[in-house]
Amino acid sequence: MKNTTKKSTITYFSLILIALFSIQGFAQKEIKEGYIIQKMQLSTGDATMDAQIQSMMGELTSKTFFKNQLSSTTMNNPMAGNTKTIVDLNKKKMIIFMDNPMLGKKYKEDNINLSEDDLKNVKFTSNGKTKTILGYTCNGYDASAEVDGNVTNMILYVTEQIKAPTQYAASFGEKLKGFPMFMEMSMNQGGMDMTMQMEVTEIKAETVADKEFDMTIPEGYSEIKM
Repeated sequence: MKNTTKKSTITYFSLILIALFSIQGFAQKEIKEGYIIQKMQLSTGDATMDAQIQSMMGELTSKTFFKNQLSSTTMNNPMAGNTKTIVDLNKKKMIIFMDNPMLGKKYKEDNINLSEDDLKNVKFTSNGKTKTILGYTCNGYDASAEVDGNVTNMILYVTEQIKAPTQYAASFGEKLKGFPMFMEMSMNQGGMDMTMQMEVTEIKAETVADKEFDMTIPEGYSEIKM
């Protein structure tokens, strides 16, 4: 009887281990088409201010569909409204559609074919660290970008197993190889120091319809002039 119980216990734990390794193996497979969900959090270092931001903006999440060097990211919240960013690395184009409560319906197009001059103020170096996120081992990088005298510092943890272009390609070009599963950005906005953290909370491989990447400007949208 004791041997039977012992064998049953060993079999039970063996099945658990097999299941865990199977999940781990699936999570780390290369994904070329599907969607990614990210959670975002803003912080100023001031508890009162952070509580106000949380109250006004609520939970910040985004969903990114991707395939064939294309990505489409949507984010909705009460303050900023609805935002959709489409990236086409084949055409080196990015377009942002915004339906903002204050600005109305706007769009902005960008060329992401960065020149050597564009990349002079961008630093992107390995920090030698790793982080495991959803079963993916991600390599750490320290980065900074200067635009109009304003410097944004970043820490990224990137996996090359996810073949999804992002809007960050507009800042780093080919220096960013892979998809950032975690990113922390430190910046100064209007004299206030702010930190934004973004982390992937879900990944799913599935077929994505071409309409998700349609860059046609919808009726009623006007261009933001900058």
